Amino acid sequence: MALDVHVMPLWRFKAGDFTSPIEKNLGIKPTVISLEDVEDDPPPPPPPWYLRLLAKLGVIVFEDSEPELTAEEKATAARERVDELKIQLSELTGTPIDWTDAGEIHYSKQFFHPVTLRAFAAWCNLRDALPEFVAPPQGDYYRHPVWQVAKPPHLRFSTLIGHGLHTGYFIPVPFEGVHLVEPFMVWDRQFHHQVASTQTIMRELAELLPMFEEVGATGAANQQTPAALARWYAGMLQEVCSLSIEHGLPVIFHG
Repeated sequence: MALDVHVMPLWRFKAGDFTSPIEKNLGIKPTVISLEDVEDDPPPPPPPWYLRLLAKLGVIVFEDSEPELTAEEKATAARERVDELKIQLSELTGTPIDWTDAGEIHYSKQFFHPVTLRAFAAWCNLRDALPEFVAPPQGDYYRHPVWQVAKPPHLRFSTLIGHGLHTGYFIPVPFEGVHLVEPFMVWDRQFHHQVASTQTIMRELAELLPMFEEVGATGAANQQTPAALARWYAGMLQEVCSLSIEHGLPVIFHG
């Protein structure tokens, strides 16, 4: 499963002030919904990409149910939501959470199969029970044996394992744990954005990388073992997090 990953000001993402990877490839402007607390009154889902493509070509026309906000109105509302998120995270972490949410887009690409990396990180805690990191049934790493084995009380790489790397953020401020914010509803079920610290993820990646060397996984293009694939994804994530820390901006997962 693929998703979009960005390093950019969070307000710009929430305001839709960017060009997504799919728009670069297909010329379709994405519909970005602010996933704040919509439990009681969830917004209607955006039209699927293929209908938006037809609309762009003039084959179909969507009827606007509400007037479109101006770019300035979107930006103001987005900045307010980011300020609210900073306050909420400060309360959840017990740490003052703030960053300069301004600047350019420094990364905007698709990221594939993050669960492969998470599964390897989980396996590192379970090597006595699972001596080898093997491919899961039908290549589905959500069904990997690591998720079925009883976990030890103290996990190494707990943040990498605990953050789904699909809907949420890494914030460039040091704190521990994975925190749940901005609840939203999907098919009558409540989900949350997951938030972790970029610095914590970088620390865990630095501890994880030698584990790949132990099993002979370099992540080179000619290696197709499960561990080598996980090593390649770890390298991609390390690059993204390095940019987050260098520019003081969040990593945004949208998928």
